[in-house]
Amino acid sequence: MTPEVRDAFSDLIRAFTNWQPQILGYFDRPVTNAYTESLNSLIRVMCRLGRGYSFEALRAKILFTEGVHSKIKPKFLRQPAEQTFGYATMEMIGRASMFGRDQHEEVEPEKNYGADISTLTRLIEEGRL
Repeated sequence: MTPEVRDAFSDLIRAFTNWQPQILGYFDRPVTNAYTESLNSLIRVMCRLGRGYSFEALRAKILFTEGVHSKIKPKFLRQPAEQTFGYATMEMIGRASMFGRDQHEEVEPEKNYGADISTLTRLIEEGRL
């Protein structure tokens, strides 16, 4: 940067120097709070339309609305059946893999990823939330 223009950008240079780790940190770990901010914006819209509800009550209503959460059910891992020739041994008969999943095996819980912003926006516009 030339010395003539440096004075015009001194505030910007100082801000970048002070916040350099935070500004450049995004490129190392591209995580933002955009989802939270857009959810808060939806809650503020609901607050304007809600006539008297507190921010916390509207937030709870949005977060716990039935039927709008994206859930992924656990997938069961299928194990290929072993190919055997002849008669099965007693060891093979006793194994749970021949008769399906072990009853005492823990099942991975269903994962709840919350509500999609587009779904919440549509519900607010339709007046169903």
